[in-house]
Amino acid sequence: GDWSSDVCSSDLRILSIFTKKRGVISVIVKRIGRKNLNLHNLSSVLSLSEFHLHKGKGDLYRFADGSLIECFLELREDLDKLTNACQMLKLISQSQLPEKPAQKLYLLLKKTLLQMKASQKPSHLFLSFHLKVLNHEGLFPNHQKDLPFPLTKEEWQTFRSEEHTSELQSPCNLVCRL
Repeated sequence: GDWSSDVCSSDLRILSIFTKKRGVISVIVKRIGRKNLNLHNLSSVLSLSEFHLHKGKGDLYRFADGSLIECFLELREDLDKLTNACQMLKLISQSQLPEKPAQKLYLLLKKTLLQMKASQKPSHLFLSFHLKVLNHEGLFPNHQKDLPFPLTKEEWQTFRSEEHTSELQSPCNLVCRL
């Protein structure tokens, strides 16, 4: 399963997909057309899909087949959830190099998006995710004042706790697509 953002024309899309094994990759999807709803759903942002790909020229993969696993309707129907979920995808897009495997981060993204579906406070999940990405990339601040966003003392202590930081390493049977 993978996560995607895209560049498109009427019959062709180039997707940026966050995969469990390869990290962020580019995939070309042809013959999308207006009537092919299955491909539209597979290639839409914030959908979890399983892709079957062929290695193309250079860094580009070619789409062969796929199936939709989760479309995250709960996130799409709530502006606050949608905004925070898109910020998570933006963070992945900005922090990950092409074809740099990041399995733990992939699983964290999937787990967090699934949790966000039922969350009353999606911004808290985003902040937690943001801190875990910083930690994953070796950029987790040592002091609360160094954070790129405000946190209360209690929130800071929660995020610095062993239980919270070890969550990135916890096993999770999830799959994701940007």
